[in-house]
Amino acid sequence: MAILAVFLLLFMPENGFQPTPKEERQSWREMGNTLRTGLRLVRRSTVLLTIFSIELFYGLSSEGYDRLSTAHFLADFTFPALGSLKPVVWFAIFSVGETILSLLVSEFVKRRVDANNARLVVITLFTMNALNVLSILVFALTGNFFLAVAAFLAYGVFRSAGHPLWMTWLTRNTEAKSRATVISMLGQVNALGQIVGGPPVGYIGIAFSLRAALTTVSAILSPVLLLLAYAFRKVRVEQTAPTEESIEPVAFSPLSG
Repeated sequence: MAILAVFLLLFMPENGFQPTPKEERQSWREMGNTLRTGLRLVRRSTVLLTIFSIELFYGLSSEGYDRLSTAHFLADFTFPALGSLKPVVWFAIFSVGETILSLLVSEFVKRRVDANNARLVVITLFTMNALNVLSILVFALTGNFFLAVAAFLAYGVFRSAGHPLWMTWLTRNTEAKSRATVISMLGQVNALGQIVGGPPVGYIGIAFSLRAALTTVSAILSPVLLLLAYAFRKVRVEQTAPTEESIEPVAFSPLSG
């Protein structure tokens, strides 16, 4: 990360940046104005309200899955032997495989999905999230190790590959002056969902079973499909983006969280 920061410092200049003169800066007031602008934009935009609602369910479901998926593998499956290597090596294999597959699927989506066609973007997101719901359910209920691995990888791949498209959809529906604030607010909504959703799922895992907890995660994620179906009915294909004629999908990075 430090090497990347140095590289960006040298090779990614902000040629279009025009800083406010020091004597005219009112940082706290500007921060408040930007926040109010972001809140007003979200309140009056059906699409943004839908996006924020979806992000809440992402947060509600992700914490339980991220904390319990490894425990589910260890408690409910027997890992095939890899010579004298310990089972932890399997998780390294999962990680590498997920990253490679995510890059491939992301590239496929970038080539095939027109980011300026809002309806196509929503259809693609709906398909990916439907596969995510199914993948979690299969992962929770199957007793076959390799099917569980396939479902585990599928969820990770579609979650990662869908993120650039998700951010592109958000970007197309925000004004440039409040975009950073809206994206930050979206992150806070996700964090709130994790705080609220994690403990109940954990309790189900303790009181009943890890399979029951992960099945609950699948159910928690399911309303995202209803929200995307609603968005598909409401969204309109725009002729131009807020500040640009077109927006390319955000590139996937295996370093992103």
